[in-house]
Amino acid sequence: RQFDISYINPRKTTFDIDQEHKTNTYIFQLLKISLIHIYLEIQEVFKDWIQDEFVIGDFYSQWLFEPIPSKFYIHKIQVIEADVPKPVDHKSDDLFEDISFVSFTYIGLQKNPEYVNDLCDSLKKFSFIDQKTTVTNFKKVFSGNPVSVPIVWTGNPTEFSYFIKLIHNKHKHVVDLKQKQWRVACKCFVQSDGTPFDRAKLRTLKKPQLSYKQLESAVDKLK
Repeated sequence: RQFDISYINPRKTTFDIDQEHKTNTYIFQLLKISLIHIYLEIQEVFKDWIQDEFVIGDFYSQWLFEPIPSKFYIHKIQVIEADVPKPVDHKSDDLFEDISFVSFTYIGLQKNPEYVNDLCDSLKKFSFIDQKTTVTNFKKVFSGNPVSVPIVWTGNPTEFSYFIKLIHNKHKHVVDLKQKQWRVACKCFVQSDGTPFDRAKLRTLKKPQLSYKQLESAVDKLK
């Protein structure tokens, strides 16, 4: 019903819109902001159990399908704590710093790099990735280094989701990404038309009914 935020701009007078329309517009905009605020507060409380945290821009681009506003009316409160600092566990910090979040890191890359070649060939064989994919570019996806040329996934999103779950969650062929595997996956792969995957949807997709055996056979090449 055209409850656009522009109708309640105090610096813009729209004589063709009646007062009731402006009132309803204000109520809907306030409700929208309030719901986003509530979601972010709940997410903050349960962030240790959430795989992909939403930022404010995600609500507009993925849920509301609206342009991201230049100014937000929700701000995170920075809590200043004055507790006595705890002893720093340098060992655990070092382990966390060693994790790469720009690509996957195959745990057998140093000893058996040829297994990544076999995985690439197998995914091509079953038409899950573009036939023009080079082994060099494919290996970068499993190197822990930044990926300059994303791999084109020619299968469907359900198959891609299951592939990531196989290599990261089930078989643990790659270093644990601390629940950031979907973000990394979207950096390393794109859809057949060149557009990025929707990481929020990827993690909710189920096991493909027709091609799961082919995916499992391909992933088995990593051993």
